[in-house]
Amino acid sequence: MYGLEKDKYASTLWEKIKSNPEILREAVKIKRNKWNNGDEVNGLAICNAMLIDYENVDACAYNELIKNIYSNTDIARTVIKGASNGGYSFLLMSLWNNNIKLTKKQKTFAVNEAMNKIGTIRYENNLNDYDLLDKYFKNIFTFLSNTQVHGCGDFDIRYWILKNPNWTLNEKQKLIMDFWASDDYYNETLEQWQWAIILMMNY
Repeated sequence: MYGLEKDKYASTLWEKIKSNPEILREAVKIKRNKWNNGDEVNGLAICNAMLIDYENVDACAYNELIKNIYSNTDIARTVIKGASNGGYSFLLMSLWNNNIKLTKKQKTFAVNEAMNKIGTIRYENNLNDYDLLDKYFKNIFTFLSNTQVHGCGDFDIRYWILKNPNWTLNEKQKLIMDFWASDDYYNETLEQWQWAIILMMNY
């Protein structure tokens, strides 16, 4: 994926891999990482590709991967491409599939991860316990931590949860209030979503 002629080679190799359910089912299994300080899947790049090409992979392996993502924070926060504090995590990528049926527990897991993002009600409430200088350092350390891993900017995990049909309209109306503590920040984000729609229509 990251060598010379990566697009052509990776595409050809993936076609071979995804047609072998045995490889996919082995790839989604969880193991301890080499530092023994967290969990990871056996096949990081394979699982990443499965989350993108979800319509064309073995259902048993894919469902096991989804189960692992929504039950293990280490797996949910895994990022193959991008910054470890803002890249596309496995959890965020799973929300690209509007056809998966999430349980109530899985939905709670996703929302809990989203509430870690800077700017949410929970994050802002936690800052109330700090003085001004401590808040400054808290923001810096949080920004650099893997709690911020699920995307960045206006299209982070909060956007993908609101876009996903697993949540009802009533649930989304409440989530909007919790996801953005600041009306100004939310209005700016909403404006960026609107511009994105305009750009897509004119593309």
